Amino acid sequence: MNRLQRRVHLMKESFMDNLGKMTIAEYFQLPNINITLSQPDERTFIYTFKYSNINSFKFRYDLPLELNSMILTYLYEYSIIEYKMYIPDDYPFKPPIWSCENIITNKYNSIQSNHLFAVIFQNYRYSMDWSPMISIEKDILNMIDSIEITKHYGNKNTIST
Repeated sequence: MNRLQRRVHLMKESFMDNLGKMTIAEYFQLPNINITLSQPDERTFIYTFKYSNINSFKFRYDLPLELNSMILTYLYEYSIIEYKMYIPDDYPFKPPIWSCENIITNKYNSIQSNHLFAVIFQNYRYSMDWSPMISIEKDILNMIDSIEITKHYGNKNTIST
């Protein structure tokens, strides 16, 4: 095991020890998000973010059951996004590189472009101010912050004229 592999392994083990029996979403206190981690090789981490959101819907008793269920399908939003974090060879001195691998959603207006822009924003942020002290958990939190920032700017209702 070379120096990079050992450092990445120690950072991952430290993160898993900090998690304990909590999930990643519980650790970061994120509602309606399920985050899973897989590691196909020693330099690549794949984070799968699963968002689900049911907008407030009150069952209308004056409407047929089929119509209520059809309305509910339009109000239920889900997104499954896979992000890949690649660790470069000179990792402590160069930032990890994020990419968006897969997007599955039932909300097509701007979800895909928002998540692709989050990856671009994250990589650009690191090119401007990267520090070797940023750990894997801080990196995940920065990526979640990038996703939230792009969701905020991507929503047309939040932009005031």
